[in-house]
Amino acid sequence: MRTIWKWPLYETDVQELSVPADTRFFHVECQDRELMVWGLGDPNLGRRGRSIAIVGTGNRAPTDDEARYIGTAHMPTGLVWHVFEKIEEEA
Repeated sequence: MRTIWKWPLYETDVQELSVPADTRFFHVECQDRELMVWGLGDPNLGRRGRSIAIVGTGNRAPTDDEARYIGTAHMPTGLVWHVFEKIEEEA
């Protein structure tokens, strides 16, 4: 059964999340002063690592070939983060 999940993100360039294998990320937002990402996935399908990139306004963003845009979050500190899922290379 697919369910909605959320994971905290850290203010770092790239991080790895362990998520249900079929997860589709669909939203980012600041919640209780933390950067969070939401996704939809089936926990019965096992888990896999997914790379998330966080880019500040004015910094180099990944190309469409490198990553898929998930969303933007405005933090209480005044920073604005743009969140992308890195596209895995085919083996």
